Amino acid sequence: MLNNVIVRNMYNRYINEYINEFRETGFMPDFTAIEKFSVYLMELMEAKINITAHVSPVDIIRENFLDSLVCFQAVGLAGKKVIDIGTGGGFPGLPLKIVEDTMNLHLLEATGKKVEFLKNLINRLSLNNVYVHQGRAEDFGQNSEFREKFDVAFARAVAGLPVLLEYVLPFIKMEGIFIAQKGKKYSEEIDMSAYALKTLGGEILDIKSVRLPYESSEKRLIIIKKISPTPVKYPRRNGIPLKRPLGGHYQGKE
Repeated sequence: MLNNVIVRNMYNRYINEYINEFRETGFMPDFTAIEKFSVYLMELMEAKINITAHVSPVDIIRENFLDSLVCFQAVGLAGKKVIDIGTGGGFPGLPLKIVEDTMNLHLLEATGKKVEFLKNLINRLSLNNVYVHQGRAEDFGQNSEFREKFDVAFARAVAGLPVLLEYVLPFIKMEGIFIAQKGKKYSEEIDMSAYALKTLGGEILDIKSVRLPYESSEKRLIIIKKISPTPVKYPRRNGIPLKRPLGGHYQGKE
């Protein structure tokens, strides 16, 4: 028990050391949030499986936690029903939930071990109204319990934008929002996405530039609004959106 307290306090110190960088996202963490992010960091660092590509506490804080929180610069989440598709270690959904507890959050992840990690993590963080689902976007997007049921959707570092649109837009209700986080190739991806946007019922509402102090280049938050229903044939069956993107062949990740 004492060892657990010592380890937790160590991760708590890491979070407090970077408190000013948390503020740069527009979020002023209180004691409860700091404690939750400390537990989150500890669980990621102590996990017996590879949950995130980042292996140091500093990288996790910056590239996972803070990179998730910048989404607040694009959309308000209070009271919203939100889905995070291909969430991996819970990004960006869980950091956003820690800050905005009134949101109703659904996490979709295909890998069973990551799903189990997320379920345990949510319990450790004492978060309410968070639901973890194992499966692929192509299947859940055709499920009537999920199709066009969400106010806001996120999909971080899953695929290029033409592919993401087919994965994500079927989940979003009319007038709902999809936030796509992109880097330096964002313009190329947007150019390749015109047909997918038109076909799937979306339009680009805005593009916000964000840069945290430790970053050498800006990132973009592409804000996409659902303006018409997605045809029932989309998403296509497993693997097809990635192999044959609508209107182009850009499949790259940032």
